[in-house]
Amino acid sequence: MDTSYWNKATLYCYVNNLRQQLLPCSSAYTIDSKALAKRWIKNLFLEELSFPSNKICGILYKGERSTSIALNATRSPEMQNFDCMHELVHYYLHDIKRCQCICADNAGKTGVSQDKILEWQANEGAAQFLIPYHDFIPKLSHLIDFPPHLDFWYSGYLAEYYNVSIPVIECRIDNLSYEIDQYRSGVSIDKIRVLSKTQQARQGIKATCYNAVCAFAATSYVSELNITRSQNPLDIAFFKTYSAENPEVNLAFF
Repeated sequence: MDTSYWNKATLYCYVNNLRQQLLPCSSAYTIDSKALAKRWIKNLFLEELSFPSNKICGILYKGERSTSIALNATRSPEMQNFDCMHELVHYYLHDIKRCQCICADNAGKTGVSQDKILEWQANEGAAQFLIPYHDFIPKLSHLIDFPPHLDFWYSGYLAEYYNVSIPVIECRIDNLSYEIDQYRSGVSIDKIRVLSKTQQARQGIKATCYNAVCAFAATSYVSELNITRSQNPLDIAFFKTYSAENPEVNLAFF
């Protein structure tokens, strides 16, 4: 299919339908993309290889009779979960001639040549499949409204919940900033207007930077508790212990 002119809303609509097709009876949001690939792709060869750079995420070959996905063995399981979903979006979205590709973080630094539109679709599609905005935005909004506002804490919590890396969560927050603004201003999650960064720029929309908001709140909250760096304030286990010893500190989320 020709996806050249798809915008963010069209992409999300397709991914939502794909999600319902591949996970028809599941309401879970912790997804194992490798298991999903093995279940749905016929004649699939899925393996982990040691690539020359940690920035090379995966390789997809979609042939007439078989499909091969190679993931970077040096990347964490959470990174690989996103990487595999990225390749799955390529598999379902893009035609066979364009699905023989190497995917990388910071492609320019690795010397890998990539189609920017296809890679944006694969990244944004994978994010929507693994971290659907209609589930993610209310959860994040709750964390913003109820202390503690610890950027590592909520990023780590959400990363564990969705089985992705913390940078993926932070990127998701950044890419959904306009949608988060709408939700927090009272728009129903089902009525939110989905726009890409490019569309927002064309319309002169300037959204809140929620990563910066939460980072500032985290610094303020840590200072308020008089927690020193030597106590490792950004460690989840530490805060569980700290909460047990200081019951007046609210660390409950959901």
